[in-house]
Amino acid sequence: MNDYVLGGEAVDLGPGDCRKDAFLGERKSKSRAFCAGIIVLATVPLGCYHNIDVPRCATLADCPSGSGYSACEDGYCFMAGQCAGVLPIAGDGCCAVTEGDRTADTDCLVADHLLGCQKIAGPVASGAGDLFVTCRSIDAAGSSEVVVRRIEADGTVAQPWVVGPATSLLPPIISRNAGVYAAFHGGVVRYDGSTGNVVRTILSDPPVGGLAAAAASDESHDVVAWPTASGKVVIYDENEGSSAVFSAPAETGGVWDAFAMTASVRDVPLRLRFYLLWKDGTLWSVEPVNNPMGPVASILLDKLPIAPPLGLDGRVYVVVEGGRLECLSERGAVFEQRWTVDLGGPISGGLLVDPTGSIVAVLQSGKVVVVREVGGSGSVVASGEMGGPIGDIYPFLGDAPRVAAVTADGRGLRSVLRQETDGVVTFQTGLSFDVPAQIAGAPLLAWGQLWLATGSGHLVAWKFPDQHPAGRFVRFGADLGGSGMTSVVTK
Repeated sequence: MNDYVLGGEAVDLGPGDCRKDAFLGERKSKSRAFCAGIIVLATVPLGCYHNIDVPRCATLADCPSGSGYSACEDGYCFMAGQCAGVLPIAGDGCCAVTEGDRTADTDCLVADHLLGCQKIAGPVASGAGDLFVTCRSIDAAGSSEVVVRRIEADGTVAQPWVVGPATSLLPPIISRNAGVYAAFHGGVVRYDGSTGNVVRTILSDPPVGGLAAAAASDESHDVVAWPTASGKVVIYDENEGSSAVFSAPAETGGVWDAFAMTASVRDVPLRLRFYLLWKDGTLWSVEPVNNPMGPVASILLDKLPIAPPLGLDGRVYVVVEGGRLECLSERGAVFEQRWTVDLGGPISGGLLVDPTGSIVAVLQSGKVVVVREVGGSGSVVASGEMGGPIGDIYPFLGDAPRVAAVTADGRGLRSVLRQETDGVVTFQTGLSFDVPAQIAGAPLLAWGQLWLATGSGHLVAWKFPDQHPAGRFVRFGADLGGSGMTSVVTK
């Protein structure tokens, strides 16, 4: 029997106890609803049998994702409390809550959606619990198109939204107003995230790098921006329904390719910033509201960058070849270098920032380092080990506090748990597990589930001990704020 929480107390409910209904999730899967007057279970006494509208299941993976189900018992999905004590084994209908290697517990796979398209970018999540990805679809004429796939909170995969011709594939983003933005060869399309209706098509040269969204706390501006293959920046203001385009000469006249734009919260109220790092080493600071006609500050780095910039409280952190971390700040129309620190090698994906304001980097060697400013200089204050090589997919922070990353072969997840006592940071081995299909994009942690796009065209979710990301962080697709959404609001 399983332990269920009833009225604040854990109780044992047998397979025929009608009180199990108290643990069913609020969101039902209508396609899996059934009439209890037709289906009769031999283990259920007729005296307490009544209509139940709940999902059926053979394993936990059959239960609707994002609804809080944690057990498949007697063919039905339940929210049970016993999983904390079980071993990580397959076939018991329960996902073990544990640290260490959990590979054997295949019951922790809670969703698997075949999206019917190639090369998935994303996912990102809305506040309503919907997930969005972009991917490539081949039409009848053999042409490649960008499409948006929406996975609703109850697990329904909506019909694809055709965006336009594909030359590159960038992750979608979500604005504070629940606008879903997707890039194609001719610009960016804004969709209503709840209906899929096209709100506006913003034409531009082909977008590169990635989109970014930011919003002012007084709700005066909600802004989306992206760089283009012609060296321009497009800034779209949702509130005004208008866009501005500017360009500036590259410091070196190099190739117009860029990392994903990132948004930063400035320490000046209502002052938004976007940071754009061209791959030739040119860094721009863009103020989208008060000065939309060009970068307000720029610099040419002395070495080529290897990751997107991280903007935090008026400072910008970049990593250049050789694994050197540079801290920059604006001084008039230029950036000045505050300090540099050697991280010890190339990093995986990009930089993270935890709730304390510390910079966290995962090296491709598997080493994890924590950097803080001490006495006006950057210093590595702690380091740990993931236990093996890490790939170039962006890592993430969990609220354990946890640092997690995808292995170099793309077929596993590794994590370490951080502890800090009297200013001393230590690490211990955290949750790890391997997956059957290669991970093809940055993971999204939301609602206690880790969502992963695979190289085989699936979007899958695994139960995860952390409910949400932790701290302000940047990830491919300009995802900041730690909410699973792709918009940052000034404070």
